[in-house]
Amino acid sequence: MTKKDTEGEEMGKSENPLAENRDKLAELFPGVFSDGRVDCEELKKLTGVELEDSKDRYGLSWAGKANCFKEIERTTTKTLHGDRDASVDFDTTENLFIEGDNLEVLKTLQRSYYGKVKMIYIDPPYNTGHDFIYNDKFARSESEEGAESGTRDKEGNLTRADRLMMNDRSKGRFHSNWLNMMYPRLFLARNLLKSDGVIFVSIGDNEVANLRMIMDEIFGEENLLETFIWESTFRPSNMSQTTRKNCEYILAYTKHKDVAKLDLVERKEDPQGAASLTQNNNKPRELTFPANVVSTSLPEGTYAAGQYGEVKLHDDLQVKGGWIINEFNLTGKFKWSQEYLNEEITAGVQLAIKTESFIPYYKKVYQKTALRPTKLLPQDLVGDVLAANAEIQRIFKEKLFDYPKPTSLVRFLCNIIGISDDEIVLDFFAGSGTTAHAVMAQNAEDGGDRKWICVQLPEKTDEKSEARKAGYETIADISRERIRRAGKKIAAGDVGFKAFKLEDSNFKVWNTDVQTEEQLQGQIKELLESPYAADATEENMLNELILKNGLPLTVSVEKKDGYYVMGGNLAISLADEMTQAIFTTILAEKPTKIILLDTSFRSNDQLKTNLLLQAKDQGVDNVVVI
Repeated sequence: MTKKDTEGEEMGKSENPLAENRDKLAELFPGVFSDGRVDCEELKKLTGVELEDSKDRYGLSWAGKANCFKEIERTTTKTLHGDRDASVDFDTTENLFIEGDNLEVLKTLQRSYYGKVKMIYIDPPYNTGHDFIYNDKFARSESEEGAESGTRDKEGNLTRADRLMMNDRSKGRFHSNWLNMMYPRLFLARNLLKSDGVIFVSIGDNEVANLRMIMDEIFGEENLLETFIWESTFRPSNMSQTTRKNCEYILAYTKHKDVAKLDLVERKEDPQGAASLTQNNNKPRELTFPANVVSTSLPEGTYAAGQYGEVKLHDDLQVKGGWIINEFNLTGKFKWSQEYLNEEITAGVQLAIKTESFIPYYKKVYQKTALRPTKLLPQDLVGDVLAANAEIQRIFKEKLFDYPKPTSLVRFLCNIIGISDDEIVLDFFAGSGTTAHAVMAQNAEDGGDRKWICVQLPEKTDEKSEARKAGYETIADISRERIRRAGKKIAAGDVGFKAFKLEDSNFKVWNTDVQTEEQLQGQIKELLESPYAADATEENMLNELILKNGLPLTVSVEKKDGYYVMGGNLAISLADEMTQAIFTTILAEKPTKIILLDTSFRSNDQLKTNLLLQAKDQGVDNVVVI
């Protein structure tokens, strides 16, 4: 696509955020630009701010940082193709699942979703030394891409065909590689946030300091809302040789702290909280638990007696309706005696078993103490992690994903920023699909109508993994299937999604990498024969034009005879042959913009000229022929 619309933008390419920043600066201070460069001294005079030498400036620097800005400025001609077979309720849902490299996807979303997202939650690679991270080298040719697959780059990093590379701690630029991956994505993500929007980023010890530095730079350190500590006790103790790692972090930043705030959350007064009945320094003892007293988050069914970690279950358990309905005996290192347990049950203590470790938890909420809902500021310590693996296994039965986040965490984050109906939650490291599941579950609980957008690279599952044995070739396959199954269980509200894949444009793009005159002439001939890709379909062309004209992929589309009307102000005709009758009907819709295919005029330049004049006479100046 090489034609430009009336605003001078090349429609085939994504937005250029850095160019937009230059335009904004030029609008505010036109005098600071001289010969296409910024006159720093003039900027200093107009703002009254002392300018520092970049060498002395406080901040984080690393190998490749300059290339991050080149990557941000690099536009893309990629687009999104709909995949109806992979979708659920494609024509009615307002949720989106996008398969593809999240950097390219963020660029394709810039024009349509700029300033429209209320909340972003991501759980990126933690850079532990055993992670595959994104390898952003989009300028490579197909031959270079193929040659690099399964080999090592010049720094010794193992690379793969799905654009991932192993970031081995023993290789050079270990932290730099991770920062080069994160910086452009966070920069583009900020553009998508509403003025009061909030981004939450989960991270571990290895990169929390560096992440804080680059987010201070991108969002402004004054816009840090909180660093949440997330209890992650399910992590194996052998991940550290010095201490058992029981926590991770969630950095929360907003676009404008003066308009964003953390909402009050509802809690019940219970100063003692919930605690485990087991304690490592106690001797094992056997306890009897009466029927219909212990609640559980385990799915309904029968659980066989046996040894489960440090607890021995003497009797088969029967679970129904969230309760263990039969009496059962457990042996473990319990704090309480049988006599004390009986007294607490009589007094009204709450008992629960959350996972298949069968460790009971108790909450001392006695009958004589009434629970009163209250509104409190959210704490900086959040948890409830034991449910994460159980959620996945309740859906799939097999262990298909390592270290997922629980839906309760995402729902907590939604609640503390007060995200309401019709607002969008974005996750561009979707993983197992927790964010989509959480938003659907929250909507079902409170009757909300929040939307979600999830993005996941088609990262290959390990050939020996349970996921591959179960038939899941990629992480994106797992994520989509988890969302489908969760939606069926929730069965309330919008539990569908439109599935898309990041693909090449439906319009032939001018290739600047031509080496010979013969190649140049061949490309010109190809474009003259047809400006459209060989595999272009009407629906995919329509979706691309919707995106590149700044409309969301969920915009209402009304199909007419020979054209489409989007949102009441954009008319697109993909008809094979344009006629006076079709164009007259289009003008009757009173759109503000019209897009027509050049091939539909069948080389009839007179008809084209006449129709453009008719549009201008009726006040429609924005007519684009592509």
